[in-house]
Amino acid sequence: MHAGFVSDNFIADGTCHVESCIVNKSPAFRLIGVGSSLAFWIIGFTLGGRWLDGQIDSDPLLTVVGLLLGLAIGVTDAIRRLLAVVRYQERQNRR
Repeated sequence: MHAGFVSDNFIADGTCHVESCIVNKSPAFRLIGVGSSLAFWIIGFTLGGRWLDGQIDSDPLLTVVGLLLGLAIGVTDAIRRLLAVVRYQERQNRR
């Protein structure tokens, strides 16, 4: 296994270099990842902010900061993932 590989078929950026990968068969799997990743960032940072609010009694300041930070990171990640899907589809259309 190469150092840059997460598994035998996928590298860290989510691309697959094996023709039989189901992810390469349909962009729907990548789009599902966009939505779930966005939800992960928003929920994770919001809950983290809520937990911090409970620790230092600053309710709701850090919850809102966590929500905004999660939105910013999530949207940035979603755009990056969507652009990867678009680039993949463009490569497939050229074939």
